[in-house]
Amino acid sequence: MASERNPDANNDGEGLSLYAADKVRFNKAADLMGLDDRPRALLNEPRREIIYNVPVMVSQSKTASENGRAKSFLAYRVQYNNIYGPYKGGIRFHPQVSLDEVKALAAAMTWKCPLLEVPFGGAKGGVAIDPTQYGPADIEALTRRFTYEMLSDIGPDQDIPAPDVNTNEQIMDWIYDTYCIHASNKFAITNAAVVTGKSVVCGGLDGRAPATGQGLYMAIREWAKDHHKPLSDMRCAVQGFGKVGSYAATFLHNAGCRLVAAADVFGAIAGPKGLDVPHLTAHVKKTGSVIGFPGSSPISDDEFFSADAEVFVPAALENSITRRTAAMLKCQLVAEGANCPTTLEGDQVLAERGIDVLPDIFANAGGVAVSYLEWLFNHGTQTFDLQYVARFLSDRYERNYRAISEAAGKYKTDWRTAAYIVSLTRIGEKVVHRGLYP
Repeated sequence: MASERNPDANNDGEGLSLYAADKVRFNKAADLMGLDDRPRALLNEPRREIIYNVPVMVSQSKTASENGRAKSFLAYRVQYNNIYGPYKGGIRFHPQVSLDEVKALAAAMTWKCPLLEVPFGGAKGGVAIDPTQYGPADIEALTRRFTYEMLSDIGPDQDIPAPDVNTNEQIMDWIYDTYCIHASNKFAITNAAVVTGKSVVCGGLDGRAPATGQGLYMAIREWAKDHHKPLSDMRCAVQGFGKVGSYAATFLHNAGCRLVAAADVFGAIAGPKGLDVPHLTAHVKKTGSVIGFPGSSPISDDEFFSADAEVFVPAALENSITRRTAAMLKCQLVAEGANCPTTLEGDQVLAERGIDVLPDIFANAGGVAVSYLEWLFNHGTQTFDLQYVARFLSDRYERNYRAISEAAGKYKTDWRTAAYIVSLTRIGEKVVHRGLYP
């Protein structure tokens, strides 16, 4: 249910693609703030859009006729802009990956990094594959071949991938290893900085795995403080119980917030008195789904969106909050853990209903912020423990929550537009000072 694209995005008048929707939001913010034409020209379209054909000799497909045969997969890497720093962005494996989607997500990374003062630009990548239909050997072969195809496009100071939907630290380790095999200096210590989100034994950072969910929690915490609402008095519903949703639920649970509904691709459950988050996390790890969690009740999609909760956390895929589903929500706050989870029409309904939105480009930026620390660590400049990581994130969420709040007040606009304005201001200043000359 929840981690698939909602068909409403195409069936109720919400026909704009993800990238077109981002352009609308970009232009709204740029017009409102009077963005200088120099950064506007530079940021109007991606700098590079790369399409790869990735051939793999399949051996473990669930479609028996594919085994022992070569199959090619379409893959993409969009490098949107690097004026703020090296390109940075995840790689996802999903059957519906498309160039338009990757462009939109690369744009989102471009706006996201400046919001937490992280000196990276924006990029994104993906492979059009359903990884559930292939075995580990096929996924490793695909990852290594894709990395080989990208060798001239990525690098520790050029473009740094990271995990995203259906990718993890093992896949990042394979990217790192493949890059080292083919790098001009196979033994350079900085080769580890070619990708973040690696396992700790391969140069990853303790605290990177929960960072996106932890940052999401901190964004919600700042909103709660700003509105004088103790988290211990609040309830939340989490859509998507993967890497982001489960960690966000855990941090919220530890702060006293009750999880009353949870959903994933297989369905949704409710526990009005509060679901036991540690046990639910263990259940999902064991079974692969929230469904069947002892003590919970199965509910429909519509019942999930209508759950009585102060905070709704979309942490699945894009376009889940549409005109129709936004009208069902009973929350006071939507905190976007997923990228692009709310359509333009969904935004309008939320605004009309007075529901606050912590936008994705701010709320889920914790992952890239801690990726920056991993990148620094891999360059041999510093080491970081869990306490430092937590302080680093907390400081940036506190300071930049205020910056977005001030922009919203100054321009009398919504929080999403205010977040774009803060980001575009920071990027724009750099463009003006550096100039546009090659």
